[in-house]
Amino acid sequence: HQVDIAQAGYYSMFVYGLSGIPGLIFGGMLADRLTRRWLGGRMILSAAMFFVAAPLTYLAIDAGPGNPMGFAVPMALGVAAMYVYYSATYSTIQDLVEPSLRGTAMATYFCAMYLLGASLGPVVMRKLSDHFMFAAAAAAGVTAAAGPALETFKGVGLRQAMYVIPVLNLTLTLCMFAASRTVPRDIKNFRNWMRDAASGSARPAAAA
Repeated sequence: HQVDIAQAGYYSMFVYGLSGIPGLIFGGMLADRLTRRWLGGRMILSAAMFFVAAPLTYLAIDAGPGNPMGFAVPMALGVAAMYVYYSATYSTIQDLVEPSLRGTAMATYFCAMYLLGASLGPVVMRKLSDHFMFAAAAAAGVTAAAGPALETFKGVGLRQAMYVIPVLNLTLTLCMFAASRTVPRDIKNFRNWMRDAASGSARPAAAA
Protein backbone atom coordinates (compact mmCIF):
# COMPACT_ATOMS: atom_id res chain seq x y z
CA HIS A 1 0.00 0.00 0.00
CA GLN A 2 3.00 2.27 -0.59
CA VAL A 3 3.77 3.04 3.06
CA ASP A 4 7.21 2.95 4.68
CA ILE A 5 8.23 0.64 7.52
CA ALA A 6 7.43 3.17 10.25
CA GLN A 7 3.92 3.79 8.91
CA ALA A 8 3.38 0.07 8.48
CA GLY A 9 4.27 -0.36 12.15
CA TYR A 10 1.63 2.13 13.22
CA TYR A 11 -0.99 0.46 11.03
CA SER A 12 -0.02 -2.90 12.48
CA MET A 13 -0.34 -1.56 16.03
CA PHE A 14 -3.83 -0.28 15.21
CA VAL A 15 -4.99 -3.37 13.33
CA TYR A 16 -3.55 -6.17 15.46
CA GLY A 17 -3.01 -4.47 18.81
CA LEU A 18 -5.47 -1.78 19.78
CA SER A 19 -8.43 -3.31 17.95
CA GLY A 20 -8.10 -6.50 19.96
CA ILE A 21 -8.81 -4.74 23.26
CA PRO A 22 -12.55 -4.12 22.69
CA GLY A 23 -12.84 -7.56 21.12
CA LEU A 24 -11.45 -9.20 24.25
CA ILE A 25 -13.22 -7.08 26.86
CA PHE A 26 -16.65 -6.57 25.35
CA GLY A 27 -16.56 -10.02 23.76
CA GLY A 28 -15.93 -11.56 27.17
CA MET A 29 -18.71 -9.56 28.80
CA LEU A 30 -21.19 -10.50 26.09
CA ALA A 31 -20.09 -14.14 26.20
CA ASP A 32 -20.81 -14.28 29.93
CA ARG A 33 -24.26 -12.74 29.45
CA LEU A 34 -25.14 -15.22 26.72
CA THR A 35 -23.86 -18.18 28.72
CA ARG A 36 -26.19 -17.30 31.58
CA ARG A 37 -29.04 -17.93 29.14
CA TRP A 38 -27.55 -20.77 27.05
CA LEU A 39 -24.69 -23.03 28.08
CA GLY A 40 -23.40 -22.94 24.52
CA GLY A 41 -23.63 -19.15 24.35
CA ARG A 42 -19.89 -18.55 24.28
CA MET A 43 -19.40 -20.87 21.33
CA ILE A 44 -22.38 -19.42 19.47
CA LEU A 45 -20.94 -15.92 19.94
CA SER A 46 -17.53 -17.07 18.76
CA ALA A 47 -19.07 -18.66 15.66
CA ALA A 48 -21.01 -15.48 14.91
CA MET A 49 -17.90 -13.31 15.28
CA PHE A 50 -15.85 -15.51 12.93
CA PHE A 51 -18.70 -15.28 10.44
CA VAL A 52 -18.67 -11.48 10.74
CA ALA A 53 -14.88 -11.40 10.42
CA ALA A 54 -14.88 -13.30 7.11
CA PRO A 55 -16.31 -10.50 4.89
CA LEU A 56 -14.42 -7.82 6.84
CA THR A 57 -11.05 -9.47 6.31
CA TYR A 58 -11.92 -10.12 2.68
CA LEU A 59 -12.72 -6.43 2.12
CA ALA A 60 -9.45 -5.46 3.80
CA ILE A 61 -7.34 -7.77 1.67
CA ASP A 62 -9.22 -6.74 -1.45
CA ALA A 63 -8.47 -3.03 -0.91
CA GLY A 64 -6.68 -1.57 -3.92
CA PRO A 65 -2.96 -0.69 -3.84
CA GLY A 66 -2.18 2.62 -2.16
CA ASN A 67 -5.26 2.48 0.05
CA PRO A 68 -3.90 1.71 3.55
CA MET A 69 -7.04 2.90 5.38
CA GLY A 70 -9.15 0.75 3.09
CA PHE A 71 -7.14 -2.15 4.46
CA ALA A 72 -6.69 -1.05 8.07
CA VAL A 73 -10.27 -0.19 9.01
CA PRO A 74 -12.07 -3.39 7.94
CA MET A 75 -9.12 -5.54 9.03
CA ALA A 76 -9.15 -3.90 12.49
CA LEU A 77 -12.87 -4.61 12.79
CA GLY A 78 -12.29 -8.16 11.61
CA VAL A 79 -9.49 -8.69 14.13
CA ALA A 80 -11.68 -7.29 16.92
CA ALA A 81 -14.34 -9.82 15.97
CA MET A 82 -11.81 -12.66 15.87
CA TYR A 83 -10.41 -11.75 19.30
CA VAL A 84 -13.77 -12.62 20.86
CA TYR A 85 -12.66 -16.22 20.32
CA TYR A 86 -10.06 -15.95 23.08
CA SER A 87 -12.47 -14.73 25.73
CA ALA A 88 -15.04 -17.34 24.73
CA THR A 89 -12.73 -20.33 24.33
CA TYR A 90 -10.52 -19.92 27.38
CA SER A 91 -13.52 -19.58 29.66
CA THR A 92 -15.24 -22.57 28.06
CA ILE A 93 -12.19 -24.72 28.77
CA GLN A 94 -12.52 -23.76 32.43
CA ASP A 95 -16.17 -24.80 32.34
CA LEU A 96 -15.27 -28.28 31.09
CA VAL A 97 -12.23 -29.23 33.18
CA GLU A 98 -12.03 -29.99 36.89
CA PRO A 99 -10.05 -27.43 38.92
CA SER A 100 -7.07 -29.72 39.56
CA LEU A 101 -6.49 -30.19 35.81
CA ARG A 102 -7.18 -26.70 34.46
CA GLY A 103 -3.50 -25.78 34.31
CA THR A 104 -2.75 -28.92 32.31
CA ALA A 105 -5.72 -28.27 30.03
CA MET A 106 -4.55 -24.73 29.25
CA ALA A 107 -0.97 -25.91 28.74
CA THR A 108 -2.19 -28.52 26.25
CA TYR A 109 -4.33 -25.96 24.47
CA PHE A 110 -1.51 -23.41 24.18
CA CYS A 111 0.94 -26.09 23.04
CA ALA A 112 -1.40 -27.04 20.19
CA MET A 113 -2.22 -23.43 19.35
CA TYR A 114 1.38 -22.29 19.15
CA LEU A 115 2.64 -25.40 17.35
CA LEU A 116 -0.14 -25.39 14.75
CA GLY A 117 -0.76 -21.65 14.56
CA ALA A 118 2.11 -19.46 15.66
CA SER A 119 4.80 -21.88 14.39
CA LEU A 120 3.32 -23.54 11.31
CA GLY A 121 1.08 -20.63 10.29
CA PRO A 122 3.88 -18.31 9.15
CA VAL A 123 5.59 -21.18 7.33
CA VAL A 124 2.44 -22.03 5.40
CA MET A 125 1.78 -18.37 4.62
CA ARG A 126 5.34 -17.94 3.37
CA LYS A 127 4.99 -20.89 1.03
CA LEU A 128 1.66 -19.60 -0.26
CA SER A 129 3.09 -16.11 -0.67
CA ASP A 130 6.11 -17.40 -2.58
CA HIS A 131 3.90 -19.53 -4.81
CA PHE A 132 1.71 -16.60 -5.81
CA MET A 133 4.75 -14.33 -6.16
CA PHE A 134 6.38 -16.69 -8.67
CA ALA A 135 3.04 -17.13 -10.46
CA ALA A 136 2.63 -13.36 -10.82
CA ALA A 137 6.23 -12.98 -11.96
CA ALA A 138 5.84 -15.75 -14.54
CA ALA A 139 2.66 -14.15 -15.85
CA ALA A 140 4.64 -10.94 -16.37
CA GLY A 141 7.43 -12.80 -18.17
CA VAL A 142 9.91 -12.74 -15.27
CA THR A 143 11.64 -16.09 -14.80
CA ALA A 144 14.18 -15.18 -12.12
CA ALA A 145 14.24 -17.47 -9.08
CA ALA A 146 15.55 -14.73 -6.77
CA GLY A 147 16.87 -11.19 -6.73
CA PRO A 148 15.58 -7.66 -7.32
CA ALA A 149 13.47 -8.72 -10.30
CA LEU A 150 11.00 -10.34 -7.90
CA GLU A 151 10.62 -7.38 -5.54
CA THR A 152 7.70 -5.98 -7.53
CA PHE A 153 5.76 -9.21 -7.11
CA LYS A 154 6.28 -9.85 -3.38
CA GLY A 155 3.34 -7.68 -2.37
CA VAL A 156 1.13 -9.39 -4.93
CA GLY A 157 2.10 -12.82 -3.61
CA LEU A 158 1.48 -11.90 0.01
CA ARG A 159 -1.86 -10.32 -0.78
CA GLN A 160 -3.04 -13.42 -2.67
CA ALA A 161 -1.89 -15.66 0.17
CA MET A 162 -3.84 -13.64 2.71
CA TYR A 163 -7.14 -14.57 1.06
CA VAL A 164 -6.83 -17.77 3.06
CA ILE A 165 -7.79 -15.72 6.18
CA PRO A 166 -11.50 -15.25 5.34
CA VAL A 167 -11.63 -18.90 4.28
CA LEU A 168 -10.26 -19.92 7.67
CA ASN A 169 -12.77 -17.62 9.36
CA LEU A 170 -15.63 -19.47 7.67
CA THR A 171 -14.07 -22.81 8.61
CA LEU A 172 -13.81 -21.71 12.23
CA THR A 173 -17.43 -20.55 12.11
CA LEU A 174 -18.42 -24.15 11.43
CA CYS A 175 -16.09 -25.47 14.14
CA MET A 176 -17.45 -23.13 16.79
CA PHE A 177 -21.03 -23.84 15.78
CA ALA A 178 -20.37 -27.57 16.06
CA ALA A 179 -18.86 -26.98 19.51
CA SER A 180 -21.96 -25.05 20.56
CA ARG A 181 -23.99 -28.22 19.95
CA THR A 182 -21.85 -30.42 22.24
CA VAL A 183 -20.61 -28.01 24.92
CA PRO A 184 -23.96 -27.70 26.78
CA ARG A 185 -24.16 -31.46 27.27
CA ASP A 186 -20.52 -31.64 28.34
CA ILE A 187 -20.95 -28.80 30.85
CA LYS A 188 -24.04 -30.46 32.35
CA ASN A 189 -22.21 -33.78 32.66
CA PHE A 190 -19.24 -32.06 34.25
CA ARG A 191 -21.38 -30.16 36.75
CA ASN A 192 -23.22 -33.35 37.67
CA TRP A 193 -19.89 -35.09 38.22
CA MET A 194 -18.59 -32.23 40.37
CA ARG A 195 -21.80 -32.23 42.43
CA ASP A 196 -21.55 -35.97 42.96
CA ALA A 197 -17.86 -35.62 43.85
CA ALA A 198 -18.72 -33.00 46.45
CA SER A 199 -21.28 -35.35 47.99
CA GLY A 200 -18.85 -38.28 47.90
CA SER A 201 -20.86 -40.37 45.43
CA ALA A 202 -18.85 -39.73 42.25
CA ARG A 203 -16.99 -42.42 40.39
CA PRO A 204 -13.22 -41.93 40.01
CA ALA A 205 -12.38 -39.18 37.50
CA ALA A 206 -10.81 -41.67 35.08
CA ALA A 207 -13.99 -43.71 35.01
CA ALA A 208 -16.17 -40.62 34.64
